[in-house]
Amino acid sequence: MTRALLQGWLRAADVPAQVFDSCEAFLYHFSIPVSDSRPVELCDGLPVNPFPQAGCLLLDVMLPGMDGLQLQTLLTTQRLHLPTVFLTGTATISMAVAAVKRGAVDFLEKTGRNSEQVLAAVREALAADACFRREHRRHKTTRRRLDTLTKRELEILELLVAKREIKQIASQSGRSYATVRNQRRAIFRKMKVSSTVELYEVVQSMRRSYPSSFLREDAS
Repeated sequence: MTRALLQGWLRAADVPAQVFDSCEAFLYHFSIPVSDSRPVELCDGLPVNPFPQAGCLLLDVMLPGMDGLQLQTLLTTQRLHLPTVFLTGTATISMAVAAVKRGAVDFLEKTGRNSEQVLAAVREALAADACFRREHRRHKTTRRRLDTLTKRELEILELLVAKREIKQIASQSGRSYATVRNQRRAIFRKMKVSSTVELYEVVQSMRRSYPSSFLREDAS
């Protein structure tokens, strides 16, 4: 199965495709630095960013120079999200397991008879990329809104999402009921929510994605 054949299949299905003859050529085209590509853990709360161009990666495992698994690892190290479908004619089970553990959408045998299977996997990968980009934009918006809150408002926000009532917050923070109520109004306005329930959902979504970087340390 050649690059030209794959590109023809995809274009016939109205899926634009760009081809590269090596991983290095792909990295050079998108100005991605080739750095230390040791596996990293992505559960540390640091952000993973969309790849510079929307889409997905249809990648052969066995390539001259950098191979497909090394490229996938490098993109992970660079904290770049790019859904990947692997094609191979000589894969081992350990290769497939490693690829899927690092987020591969599918790992397919490279034959001349599985165009529909390849196309289905590519469409799944494109949908995953679109979903990630929507979520990333939403989280960036939430982050910008959080950064408009003062230190005191952030303290009140934490208590609100902990499901504290205004009277409880006033008692716990040593502020008057009226002060806490006004700060809650300011938080709702800045975060563009209309209720504590909505605020809770926004904050919990942010925490699930970036648990260690939820609140800025220099709030004042």
